[in-house]
Amino acid sequence: MISSEAPFQLVLAAPPGVDVSELAFDEVHVAYSDGRAETVLKANGQSVTADSAYVSLDKENAEAPLRWGPNGRLVLSGTVSSDVEEDVQVSVLA
Repeated sequence: MISSEAPFQLVLAAPPGVDVSELAFDEVHVAYSDGRAETVLKANGQSVTADSAYVSLDKENAEAPLRWGPNGRLVLSGTVSSDVEEDVQVSVLA
């Protein structure tokens, strides 16, 4: 079988000018529309110190800085693959 792989990115950010650095998230769950195992990002206790922090979602469990200030953002990137052609979407981000 031939597997096809497609990259994707999700960007988490507050509205412009809004400071959410005092909101504490313990974890973020990323669920997919095709029933594959969801990815769980656990807080690593750090804050995004630059404009952006980048985290790979290529494994089921990862750690990430789940706090960021004004204009900060968390960029989540990964790949999805399938042996058949189909649409796969992120169905839940909670």
